[in-house]
Amino acid sequence: AASTVERISKYCEVFYGLRLVDCTNFKALNDLRKIRDCIVHGVGEVALLKSEEDRKYLVNLKDKRRDFFAHAGNEIYVGEECIKQFLVEVWGFFVSVFGALGWEIASHCQDNKLEQTFKKLKK
Repeated sequence: AASTVERISKYCEVFYGLRLVDCTNFKALNDLRKIRDCIVHGVGEVALLKSEEDRKYLVNLKDKRRDFFAHAGNEIYVGEECIKQFLVEVWGFFVSVFGALGWEIASHCQDNKLEQTFKKLKK
């Protein structure tokens, strides 16, 4: 069965000619979805996921993502650096989508809000 992200991607391609898979950081959405699925459906434990493919994906993801850990016998760990990187990548994805559609991003959202948020969180 196709994931929600895959179905939305197909819809955008068919009805709007927008290939989300070609947008910057699309793969980060899939990584985030896999982590979310593990937390929601496996209570954060890799071994509780039904799909062997998903279990392998998460275990291998630890080699690609800073401050992320997954092992079949343990709960996943998603650290601060991993979360920050996802925020940056997902924002980059949306900027790419807006650009592909010729949409403008509201001016109040353009001024490096992520860095400002990270600084506030550090206080």
